[in-house]
Amino acid sequence: MLNYIAIVALMVGILVLAYIAQLYTVKKEREVFNQGVTIWADIIEVRIDEGDCIVRYRFIEPQSHKKFERSGVIGFLLENPPQEGEKIQVKYLPRNPHWSRMVGEIKIASS
Repeated sequence: MLNYIAIVALMVGILVLAYIAQLYTVKKEREVFNQGVTIWADIIEVRIDEGDCIVRYRFIEPQSHKKFERSGVIGFLLENPPQEGEKIQVKYLPRNPHWSRMVGEIKIASS
């Protein structure tokens, strides 16, 4: 009987540690995202695929002037999808521009 209690306690302990690790990871991702810089990017392609609006965008990193291309899903804009040539807000990390993400609340501006 004591063995079963020890096994259950060990399993609960592992689950608690996994939950704490997940919370820590989410917090770190949020901190990294908040350190990013928000800039405008050019939309170069818009596709509708199985109900998702997939946008491919290009932005120029302000410090090095290098061009980067990324894509992301914005399914909640299906009623009025963006068009190629419009601009979309993107958040990226200045130290690692390969890591970029569209801003949570998408803002689109006509060019």
